[in-house]
Amino acid sequence: MNKQLEISKPVRPYILEYGISEKNKGMLKWDTVIKWLEESKNYWVSTTRSDSKPHARPVWGIWLDNFFYFGGGSKTKTARNLVDNQDICVHTESGQKAVIVEGIAELFEDEKLSQEIGTKYEPKYGIFHPPPFWRVIPKIVYSWDMDDYTNTPTKFVCTLNKSN
Repeated sequence: MNKQLEISKPVRPYILEYGISEKNKGMLKWDTVIKWLEESKNYWVSTTRSDSKPHARPVWGIWLDNFFYFGGGSKTKTARNLVDNQDICVHTESGQKAVIVEGIAELFEDEKLSQEIGTKYEPKYGIFHPPPFWRVIPKIVYSWDMDDYTNTPTKFVCTLNKSN
């Protein structure tokens, strides 16, 4: 079963007290957000522990076809957290050109695509990364550029379409 993501038109996120424009002018395009996701070398992932406390850590990953993939052994705290609660937040390393992905993580088990993802690690990180991978299915994506913070905050709503 293939999974495809439908991305909404950009909308202005509701952010109080920061002087954010109410007009649509200046909002980011999805292509810009994808570029920033692809260019980021390090990403922060945040999960929730079984006691409801947050857990964050940097990871390497690949943005491919509107999904984020990252590795992690089954004994890592992140993986153990995701077994109990699939909610995840992914943030690019940049606070200047920020992208925040809120979504659901699932252990990814497609051998052919896992090989492709592992191979994409080589030019980016200098190593082949073997499976397993976690796939993050975005629900909401926020992004902005601090060079024009009052005009660029943008929100995209993502809907998963499953097809055979």
